[in-house]
Amino acid sequence: MLRLLAISGCLLLALSAGAQSYSFRSFSAEDGLSHPFVYDIEQDEKGYLWVATGEGLCRFNGFRFQSYFKADGLTEDFVSTIYKDSGGNLWLGHKQGGCTVMRDGVFEKIQTGKHFNSLIRAIREDLSGNTWIMSQHSGMIRMNSSGEMTPLTSPFAQLLLFDFQITDRGQMLVATHEGLYLYRINANSHEPEFIDVVDDIPFTRVNCITKGSIHGQYFIGTEDEGAYRLQIRNNNRIVVEHIAPELGLDRYNIQHIIEDDDNNLWVATFGKGLLQLALNPAGDEFRLIGHFDKSNGLESDEIKTVFRDREGNLWAGKFGGNRNSGGISSLTNNAFVFYQHPSGEEGAVSSIHGNNQDMWFGLENEVMKVEQGQHGKPIRFGENHGLKNGMYNAVFVDHLNRVWAGNATSGLFMKNPSDSVFQFFELSKDILSQHINDITGNEENIWIATKNGIYALDFRTREIQYYNQSNGLEHNVVRSLYLDEKNNLWYCTASAYLSYIKNGNIVNIALSEEMRVHDQTDITKDSHGNIWLATNGGGVFVFDYDQVHTVNHSSHGLKSNFCYSIEVDHSNKVWIGHKGGLSCYNPASDHLVTMGREEDLAFDFLPNATFYDLAGQLWFGTNKNYLRYNPSKDLKNSIPPIINIETVQIEDDFFTGLSAELPFGHYRTRFQFLGLSFRKSDAVTYQYILEGHDRDWHEITTQNEAYYSKIDPGTYTFKVVAFNSDGIKSLGAAEFHLFIQKPFWQRAWFILTAIASAIVLVVMIIKIRERRQKLVRQYLKKTLNIRTREVQAKSAELERKNKDITASIHYAKKIQDATLPPEKLLKESFPDSFIFYRPRDIVSGDFYWFRQFGDKLLISVADCTGHGVPGALLSMIGSTKMSSIAGKQEVRSPDKVVKLLDEELRTLLQQTNFSNGPQDGMDLVVCEIDLKTHYLRLCAAMSHVYIRTANGIEKIEGDRNPIGGNHLGREKHFTMRERQMNPGETLFLATDGYQDQFGGEHGKKLKRSGFLNTLSTVGSLPSKDQGEAIAAQFASWSNGHEQVDDVLVVGLKF
Repeated sequence: MLRLLAISGCLLLALSAGAQSYSFRSFSAEDGLSHPFVYDIEQDEKGYLWVATGEGLCRFNGFRFQSYFKADGLTEDFVSTIYKDSGGNLWLGHKQGGCTVMRDGVFEKIQTGKHFNSLIRAIREDLSGNTWIMSQHSGMIRMNSSGEMTPLTSPFAQLLLFDFQITDRGQMLVATHEGLYLYRINANSHEPEFIDVVDDIPFTRVNCITKGSIHGQYFIGTEDEGAYRLQIRNNNRIVVEHIAPELGLDRYNIQHIIEDDDNNLWVATFGKGLLQLALNPAGDEFRLIGHFDKSNGLESDEIKTVFRDREGNLWAGKFGGNRNSGGISSLTNNAFVFYQHPSGEEGAVSSIHGNNQDMWFGLENEVMKVEQGQHGKPIRFGENHGLKNGMYNAVFVDHLNRVWAGNATSGLFMKNPSDSVFQFFELSKDILSQHINDITGNEENIWIATKNGIYALDFRTREIQYYNQSNGLEHNVVRSLYLDEKNNLWYCTASAYLSYIKNGNIVNIALSEEMRVHDQTDITKDSHGNIWLATNGGGVFVFDYDQVHTVNHSSHGLKSNFCYSIEVDHSNKVWIGHKGGLSCYNPASDHLVTMGREEDLAFDFLPNATFYDLAGQLWFGTNKNYLRYNPSKDLKNSIPPIINIETVQIEDDFFTGLSAELPFGHYRTRFQFLGLSFRKSDAVTYQYILEGHDRDWHEITTQNEAYYSKIDPGTYTFKVVAFNSDGIKSLGAAEFHLFIQKPFWQRAWFILTAIASAIVLVVMIIKIRERRQKLVRQYLKKTLNIRTREVQAKSAELERKNKDITASIHYAKKIQDATLPPEKLLKESFPDSFIFYRPRDIVSGDFYWFRQFGDKLLISVADCTGHGVPGALLSMIGSTKMSSIAGKQEVRSPDKVVKLLDEELRTLLQQTNFSNGPQDGMDLVVCEIDLKTHYLRLCAAMSHVYIRTANGIEKIEGDRNPIGGNHLGREKHFTMRERQMNPGETLFLATDGYQDQFGGEHGKKLKRSGFLNTLSTVGSLPSKDQGEAIAAQFASWSNGHEQVDDVLVVGLKF
């Protein structure tokens, strides 16, 4: 991922003499800094940058400054120095001898003013935890951890003091106006004792002493004798080395020196800006590797202090100037190198190409070469070298080092390596062919893109092959070319296809199913073989030889869908040029970064103006200059940001600290937080959660605040983490604890009181209820005894009545049984016969009747309405009536018997045609059998007769008129049916009780089909066994189910 600081902090190098410039991000009074004179810079434990100025102390968070003055707790407004002790506290020195310490964000005044009345120059801490404070004119003060101060003036009498360092051996190096002094700190009195003046340091003002990274090493800066490296050896011998006097440093007024992580020295000077020195591999000599001053972008040569923050960003404190030039400047990543236009003014660079020797640039009216052998000195070619005026959109160096230059309006030019002038190369007489957009080639051909198609020049034959719409191009205006390793020529035009020329043939690949025409601007290929196509308005298309994908503003956050240039670097990151900036897309991580004004890249990147050189660097041409990107210097920012909760606003109140406790209520709450990463402050992202309210962490966002419209009573912890521009997460979460009291009825004391009260109330209620229940039980017991005796008496009476009723019913059964003819009489008349008779209750509603009249047997089976006692009464009536009617000789035929029985029963039961009396009756069948001839005559009312024959069961249906009942004026008809019975056939007469019985495995009715199956089975048995088989089958089917009706089956076998 690309990492660039705001306003870039990127090194600007020029290829022409006197044209180099560096870009710093500067902050002045107009940006909120309180004063242009900066004396010191420090960073606290929370990541904030603190700037000491001539009028106030400023805190910087990456976006804005907050100033602090005497009214905010400082001892004085003028802040001359800042020191961070081992506990992270900031000590501030002031102009009039005052001192302030900031602990946990609170300023505390140190009463040094009664001992000092001059500028505080330096503050240090020794190994015992004592704080030493140096005044320029008044010596020092030693303050112990309890705050007790000891003035130390006599050891420094007559000296002006500017800086000091306490060594690990209990020595003190002191910078004075007369050189460098060495003291020893007495182990008993803890007072400095003079040892000697360091002779190898000139007798001049020493401005600063900086402790080096090597044990015992210090760097000394003087007012007019340059810089020195001082080494205290194990034998206390001091070795001093003058740093780079051959570079003229011995004449510089050095104000401050720091050493970075690479052991480079950064030297702040008055009059010479900021210097960067590097130690040679032998470690014995420094060389100048960077010089930053007013002439190349630092805006001031007066640098008072220099500071490197925790991320390695460099900050320079400037001393004086106007509201714009004073203040501080930052310098960071130098992955991007900017080059000014050779004219010294802003100008477009519309094409770039090169080889391992030279770089060529297409400009307005000329082309420019930079020869490596001449240390980057540019050579410009214009009208005096055979070129014509106009923008040179294309420049190309072929395998023979010939340079081809394509003009936007004046055609193609070529220069041989040995020539100093260009030759015009005519492609065609056509005017549009003189509009050159791009050039590429290999050892065999050179390809030229024009407004009139593509021209291919064969180096061997000198023949020109021409491609336009007439032989396959979608459009004649071709903007860009790319020749791959297989010599396939990919080209850009206005088309719905991604197109290339292979072996002279044009191949088209559809960009989308919609076949939308895209204005194609540039094309390239990555190391995986994927083709990348930039378009004007459609974003970027990528072809992986399987399908076409898109990268655009809506899908990936592309800076703009209007893309003018595209190139791929060594790590396959894709760089897309737009108007106003760049986009960098990493296909491996599917992550895209945009760059623009904040990174000092607010240029218009021009079509085809990109080049990937042999060193793996990318070159870009813009409307104002050109620039180079070096991936090896684009280092990942692995330092996690520091996250702080800056403000917590609850309703209209602001809270500081780590927690807040509020009375009962529902509160609107806003948390404002900030992740400090000065490398790229605006790219810091956040993720937060309010534990107790949110179920999970919120999505990562760039917003640095969280708002909750309603927080109910409860305990909450707000947590927030930050991620820097490279996705590195802060080491921990910043937290704020919020407790909103519950209403009194939800608090513990109220709940306990309520529980106790409820328990007492429940106990009282229980006691009262027990007393009442005891009285109720006594009353109920007395009442129960009375009722029990009454129930027992009634039960005895009911039992007696039940016995009487049951006895009466049993007696009635005897009477009913007496009315039924004995079965033996039937067997006398018809030996092969049986009767299966099973009442549901004690008495039955079914009955059978038979009587022999000479050679004729009259037999009847009937099912009366109801069962039990009602059915039995009706059956006795029916049986009696049958005997009475059969006694009349004139009515012995079955149909007459049935008809007369119906009339007499209705008369007996008073069932007239329109009466509302009982509608009881019976289903009945009457059969007459000639005992000699076995001729059968029968009449059935609402009943059926079944005959088992050799062919199965034969059913003889009866009339659908019952015996008795109201027939509403309709005349009843009873039909006589006759049949000759054959030997072996069985006649079955039955009521519906058998077939209505529930049973079997599923507790269902047997139904008529089941009954007929039974008759078919038993019909083949002897008559003596048929009755037993029907009884057994009935018992098996019922199998525990309650009998639902009276059952009667009579069988006669012929």
